[in-house]
Amino acid sequence: MTKKTVLNKEECIIVQKEITILREILKKRPDCIEVLLALADAYVETGDYQASLEIDSKIVQLNPHEPIGYYNLSCDFSALGMIENAYSALFTSVVFGFRDFVTIRQDPDLRNLREDRRYEQFYIQLRRFAAETE
Repeated sequence: MTKKTVLNKEECIIVQKEITILREILKKRPDCIEVLLALADAYVETGDYQASLEIDSKIVQLNPHEPIGYYNLSCDFSALGMIENAYSALFTSVVFGFRDFVTIRQDPDLRNLREDRRYEQFYIQLRRFAAETE
């Protein structure tokens, strides 16, 4: 979820319109992963991590072995200050194949997680686990 920028008023209006359209599409296709992903991203753009968390949780329910869902959950949890949940979701994303460690190191949504005193040791163990399971 690396799209963290401050939106101006016009951009906010556009993203709110996108959210409205995506919600309408979901009324007809409630299990469409692509639409759910786009909606979660739109919520992140507006800073509504709670709404994004709800959508990402549904994505994980629909596709429980897809790593990006857990990665996005980790971002939501971190942004909401739910650090234990963020660790768990990030680990699960790696278990299911997420390997973009550059993004993990740079994603602004994971800032709270990276600022946790346990993070460096966790990151080392995460990399080690990924290497051992390749």
